[in-house]
This record gives sequence, structure tokens and C-alpha cells, in this order.
Amino acid sequence: MSNHEKVACVNLIGFQTEESLDAFDGYVRRETDGFTTGRTARAFGKSARVGAFPIGIDAREFSDAVETSAGRDAYLRSTESLLGREMILGVDRLDYSKGLEERFVAYEQFLDDNAEFREKVFLLQIATPSRDAVEAYQDIRARLESMTGHINGKFATVDWVPIRYVNASHRRDELAGIYRSAAIGLITPLRDGMNLVAKEYVAAQDPENPGVLILSRFAGAAAQMTDAIIVNPFSREDVSDAIRRGLSMPKSERLRRWEVLMHGVVTENVTRWRDSFVAALKECPAVE
Repeated sequence: MSNHEKVACVNLIGFQTEESLDAFDGYVRRETDGFTTGRTARAFGKSARVGAFPIGIDAREFSDAVETSAGRDAYLRSTESLLGREMILGVDRLDYSKGLEERFVAYEQFLDDNAEFREKVFLLQIATPSRDAVEAYQDIRARLESMTGHINGKFATVDWVPIRYVNASHRRDELAGIYRSAAIGLITPLRDGMNLVAKEYVAAQDPENPGVLILSRFAGAAAQMTDAIIVNPFSREDVSDAIRRGLSMPKSERLRRWEVLMHGVVTENVTRWRDSFVAALKECPAVE
């Protein structure tokens, strides 16, 4: 069977971001006999509509999750554990693409460069287990545990541990409470189609005293969430500077940024994603 005969017939191809759509356009032009024009792609004698459909969350539902019994309990436990310190929070699957090793290196750089913040902050990294049976994922888990021990051994005092590393899953309503207690949401994947954790963090914030979102430029969500502090996750200096900036940010600026981010999370929600995709699908001509 030839490559042409293997091509599936579809009438709509959706991507999370315009950047991904542009990359597809480049592939079609470079690697096939086809082309894209406007919102139509043609290759191997077949054509399909194409478009960018960024997925969202149910922002109101997630905000309400903070007020559930589990959400309130998680928030109270988290705030009690702060002991007057600020929490930097990362929540990710245990996966190479999430940039956890680079994040730990950047946090170590932050502590090296900003001695005045030591004992005043800590990083809580929740890493949900992923593909436990795969050796490569066992390796990354072991390396993160080793890095945690190294950083804690380097900076910890008798009553302060700079990293709390948790390798466990949490319910969404529990996460909502934890998000709200964090001064910074540190979301720094090396590459991500969207990253809904960034949107969940914003939705869970206290409207009167919101935290700061630090977001990788390589997360799809960065195209929508431009009022976050956008960073290059490969640069330890860039992420370190962003942490300092976030912790030092005046409340007025935090409020302004959060209001814009929250507006986007609410309007560009999962319902809009569904409706836009279905509407585009209905407009498609029959598959050739």
C-alpha cells in the first residue's frame, strides 16, 4: 500500500494554537505534494479544513471548587503549613516535557542569587505519577528526588525546608484549595500543547489578593495568557528573575494582571472551545 493510500479521510483538523497550525502548514508545504491556503489544507489529493481551537476549562466551576468541603480543607491545611512564608507551587504530571529538572535548577539559582528570600519562601512541587512501569520515568523520578535532597541539604535550616516534593495525585477540588494558597504558580513546561494547570491556578485565586502566574513561553496557554510573567524555561536566570519579580510584585499589579487573566479564562472556556470546533465541523464540506 502506498503512502497516499494510507492517508485517512477527515474534513476538519484542529490544533490548540496558531503556532501549531503554522507548523502543520510548514510540514504540508515541505514534506508533501500539498499546500494550505486560508483554512484549507490539501495533500495527497485530499483536502480538509484546518483551524486553531484552544481548549479551556469551566472557570466558574473550578472557582467554586475552592468553596467545597474538600477545597476549604485543602486551603486551610496549606495556609497553616505556610508558617508566615510564601509558597511557590508547581503541579505537573511526572513527565520529561514538564521541565521539572530545569525548574529545580532555576529555583536553586534563585536561592543562590537572593539570600534575603531564604527561609521566607518554599517550593511545593506536586508531581503526579506517570507511566510508573517505564524505566525512563523511574529515572526522572529518581533524579528529581536526588535534586530535592541536594537543594534541601544545601539551604535548609532547622525549621525551614526549601523544597517540598510530593509524588502523588490529588483531587481537583483539593488542588483548587492548594492553588489559592500559593503566592506564585510556577508553570514552566519545555513544551505543552496548552497546559490547563495555568488556567486552573488563575481560576482558583482569591479576587481580593491573587497570586502571580509564571508561565513558560512554550506552553500553548502563553499565547492567551500574556499578562502572566512569561519565561524561557531553559534559562535558569530568566526563571530565577521571574520568581523574584513575582514575590516582589505590588498588590495593585497583581490585581491588574489577574483580572485580565481571569477574564480570558472565563471567556475562552471549555464551552467556547466545544462550540467553535463543532461550528467549524458543521461548515465543512463532505470528505472527498
